[in-house]
Amino acid sequence: MLVIYTMNNITNTVSFSILTTILFLMIPNKSNFPKEIIIPILVAGITKYSLGDWDKKFKWTKLDILYWITILAVSFLTIYIRNKLI
Repeated sequence: MLVIYTMNNITNTVSFSILTTILFLMIPNKSNFPKEIIIPILVAGITKYSLGDWDKKFKWTKLDILYWITILAVSFLTIYIRNKLI
């Protein structure tokens, strides 16, 4: 049962990260930061705030490291793929 719960959380996190990245790409970048850096950081913060973490405890685990790497990588890959298509 825990595996299904975790898989649903991972699917929700990845989907939310992709959609949030696409939404941020629609906003013109007027900052001095490249969009490849600032958007994944914003998406990671909003995803953590909106959906929470994959585990239920308040201590750092290996799953937390995987969580942050996944969000940042998915967001960066979404930007990369979009730039290649346009």
